[in-house]
Amino acid sequence: MFGRLKSVALDYEYSGCLENRWSFMISRWFGLARKLKFKDGYSFTMNKNNAHLASLFVKFAFYGGLLSDCDSDVPFSWKVCLDDNVIVSPHGLRFNLNSFDPLIFAETYVWDIHFCGFDLTGKVVIDVGGYVGDTALYFASKGAKVYVYEPDPLNYSKLLKNLELNPELLRMVKPYNMAVGVDGEVSFRFGQWGNSSTMNPHGRPKKLSLLV
Repeated sequence: MFGRLKSVALDYEYSGCLENRWSFMISRWFGLARKLKFKDGYSFTMNKNNAHLASLFVKFAFYGGLLSDCDSDVPFSWKVCLDDNVIVSPHGLRFNLNSFDPLIFAETYVWDIHFCGFDLTGKVVIDVGGYVGDTALYFASKGAKVYVYEPDPLNYSKLLKNLELNPELLRMVKPYNMAVGVDGEVSFRFGQWGNSSTMNPHGRPKKLSLLV
């Protein structure tokens, strides 16, 4: 009961980015189709089939991300191209919507927490725990040569897809499906949302041994 109340409270907080937050709440909890109107002008029709994606958009807007339609010319916005299942950053980086993580993308591109304050052109960046390639593409777009390591096969497949969506940066990124540490092998438990760990007690039962 407490968990459900907490979820409702979080949904209410996140939906503050909407002009019609109750439409989101009704659709989220009762599965009814509702058109969501974001305060930045973007709109999205939410239904039971796309409720998860709609929730991701709402969270991203809550974190400060500006959304727009695919053919929009709104400056500094993330273009949502539903027909291609792609979201495009204000700087033209393309990501598959199946890999879209509102908090991680907000950290990397909206809050710019990885900005190091100097020119990265020609520099080498080692990205350990590359997830879906968000930071690898971030650093590559700034001119760095990136070596990215991601042990989780699901995350790694999403990383490769995102690299393919940005062919102009392919030569700048070298991906590896392995962990980083002392030479040998390590067993991972898969987390439900890609948060795999050697110490995750709540991971999926399936284990995988990987090169380190």
